[in-house]
Amino acid sequence: MEQIIQEWSKWKQTEPPYILQADDEVISLPKSVSSTAPTHKTWESVYSQPDLGKPGDVKLQLGLIPHPFCGDILNAEVYVLMLNPGYGPQDYFAELEVPTYSEAALSNLKQDFEHSDYPFYMLNPEFSWSSGFMWWHKKFALIIDTISKNNDISFADARKHLSQKVASIELVPYHSTSFRDPVGWTKKLESAKLARDFVNGYVLEKVRKNEAILIVTRQVREWNLPEHENITVYSSIEARGAHLSPTSRGGKAIIKRLSSV
Repeated sequence: MEQIIQEWSKWKQTEPPYILQADDEVISLPKSVSSTAPTHKTWESVYSQPDLGKPGDVKLQLGLIPHPFCGDILNAEVYVLMLNPGYGPQDYFAELEVPTYSEAALSNLKQDFEHSDYPFYMLNPEFSWSSGFMWWHKKFALIIDTISKNNDISFADARKHLSQKVASIELVPYHSTSFRDPVGWTKKLESAKLARDFVNGYVLEKVRKNEAILIVTRQVREWNLPEHENITVYSSIEARGAHLSPTSRGGKAIIKRLSSV
């Protein structure tokens, strides 16, 4: 089993802050602590914050389950490389008030998809009210529609198909509204190293064998990948929106890869 799966599958949700144990030393640095938000154990604690929704919040939300990846990362054919998962207060509602959602998040960490048809659970219509679904579905909607039309299948079946073929990998697994790196998290966190090692080892080998494609949307230099026909690297301008529409370079690569169902 790949080390990234070994480490995250044994991670347990006990008491916040929720971090990988190997990240504790870096997260505990003074500048890191000042860049992490108070953890929350109840939804009331979240919505009662006096600065809820205040612009400019860049703190890491360590009261949320880490999200180092999404989807079946061993068997995916499309890998999308990101920086870190986003944040909205509704993410706390999802985890604190909807057991099936938090169970899906934990199953994703363990890479256990036995009870789900949607390995990329952010495309599961059961969670279509969640911020994660809305963000990713907006990214993929036109690709899903293209797959649907090209294969004469329903939009719902095309969405399920994409969910079984795509995976995302985050360089930093902790949620934030926007990302600032006061102490070099992308270089110092063990979780970031696990992500890079997995991509530069297991995923890159699949890419070279033409078993998968890679789309690098964020932090191109940090991923440190070679040039390859199956790797699409976004420019700094493309990275701002990280679009995956059928007209984007990443979207075109996905449609070409998943042209038939």
